[in-house]
Amino acid sequence: MIYLDHLTTTPPLPEVFDAMQPWLREGFGTPTSLHKLSLETRDAIDEARQRLAKLLNAAEPEEIIFTSSGTEAINHAVKGTALANRRFGSHIVTTGIEHPAVLGSIAWLERQGFSSTQVGVDDQGRIDSGALAQAMTDETILVCLHHANHD
Repeated sequence: MIYLDHLTTTPPLPEVFDAMQPWLREGFGTPTSLHKLSLETRDAIDEARQRLAKLLNAAEPEEIIFTSSGTEAINHAVKGTALANRRFGSHIVTTGIEHPAVLGSIAWLERQGFSSTQVGVDDQGRIDSGALAQAMTDETILVCLHHANHD
C-alpha cells in the first residue's frame, strides 16, 4: 500500500509503536479510577507529563495537557485563552484560511458574546500587516494566525 495522506495522520514511528504496545495490551486502565490498573496508568501519565515538562522547560508539569487530537488541542487553546481573558476584552482577530477547528472555536465564542474580525490574505496566503494592525482594537485579546499553512 502507498499511503499519501500524511497531512491528516501519520503512522507512528516503530519505536513509538513498540513503546505503546504494553499499554495498549495491558495498561489500558482509566487514570481516574482507583483500582491497581488505573493507578499504574495514572502514574505512567504523570511520569510522561513530568518528563515533557522538563524537556520543554515548563514551570510546572500541570502546564502539560494531553489531548486526543489537534482539533481538541486547538479548542482548548482558543476557547481557553479567550475565556480566561474575557475581563480584558472580547475581540478576536483571525483570517478565513485558518484550520476549521480555529474558525469553529471562534464561531462558538461569538455565540457566547465575543466578536471577531477576519483579516484578508493575498493570493499567496500572506497577511497584510497594516490590515492586521487596523483589525486590532483595545478589546482584542487574541490573534489566531497560521505561522505556515499545511495545505
